[in-house]
Amino acid sequence: MLSKPALAKFGNTVKGWLPAIAGSQPLTVFPNVGSAGLLTNSTILGQIQQGVPADLAVTYIINNLAGTVPFLSNPNAFVGNVTTNGGLARYNSLRAEIRRRFSGGFAYQVNYTFQKTLADSTQDTQQSVDPYLDNANQKLNYARTQYDRTHTINALANIELPFGRGHRWLNEGWASKIFGGFQMTNIVNISSGPPVSIVDNRGTLNRAARSGLQPATSNLTTDQIKKLVGVFRTPNGVFLIDPSVLQATTPSGQVVDLRQQLPAGVNFNQLTIRGASPIGTAPFPGQVFFLNQPGSTGNLPMNFINGPMYLNWNAGFFRNINLREGTKLQIRAEAFNVLNNAQFNIGEGSGIFNVNSVTFGRMGSTFAARIIQFGARLDF
Repeated sequence: MLSKPALAKFGNTVKGWLPAIAGSQPLTVFPNVGSAGLLTNSTILGQIQQGVPADLAVTYIINNLAGTVPFLSNPNAFVGNVTTNGGLARYNSLRAEIRRRFSGGFAYQVNYTFQKTLADSTQDTQQSVDPYLDNANQKLNYARTQYDRTHTINALANIELPFGRGHRWLNEGWASKIFGGFQMTNIVNISSGPPVSIVDNRGTLNRAARSGLQPATSNLTTDQIKKLVGVFRTPNGVFLIDPSVLQATTPSGQVVDLRQQLPAGVNFNQLTIRGASPIGTAPFPGQVFFLNQPGSTGNLPMNFINGPMYLNWNAGFFRNINLREGTKLQIRAEAFNVLNNAQFNIGEGSGIFNVNSVTFGRMGSTFAARIIQFGARLDF
């Protein structure tokens, strides 16, 4: 596509092609679009140069410029959602559990699940619209769901401290009243990290509004990409991918190494961090992810990467004080995320691996840090 100055050089009365340009061929679609495709319009030119033919078609349709080009299978409907029970989902698992009922002041339960969930709708709410990446190839959407966790361990324990009346130690007199009645509860959750994709969410085949989960393109295999993924703590933040495959630039255009201290006067939040070079620019050294070509949905699968492992421990410590028959005071102290682990918010909706993002691979959003609360309850 020529720029406006180039078009002006040959005159703006171009009827589909420029015979004066070597390799120029007559256009077959644009002459049939309203106003000959408005090929000098900045919006139209931008969408052509960005390689998003689906969004270009949308622009023509919503502005009544489709002409005689059959962009729509049904000319009487632009966007149509069909709700059916034709979805495909498969869940396979192995589960094991051990438990002990409360006896001798101690009870516990531990279960382990090894599983895999595959579906052509990877989201987990009834309100979600999960469109096909390609209506003509619906199998592209068949992948791990965003709630798939390969390994999950849940454990809980209720421990009554062995002090006070009816217990082994300090079970008489004032010692029993002071040290008796203490109990501790624990809940531990451990699981594999959530699945995540390398995404190029532009309208290269389906329109952008239907391409939010569209995978990007890479020159590496999925196994090679998995070896690049992990928690990388650098002087400039935490990344979910090896920073060596990223390009970071300052507002002045200076390329910096994310694994090193930034130059004086450069703020990390001012950096542009890319996983792929923009349209029209050459790949940067070490680049392994690329924008999709027009008409493509990328060559990577959906949700093939596991995020960081999830580990959470909640605990409660309380004491029951018998005030009189039928009346009891309970004093509680509870802690959520006892170890204060950083639980990073990643997955399909986080956009952490969107190659169009200027913070590609950076982990910034986390769930709640450790919370401690105290309370009292009177039972009568």
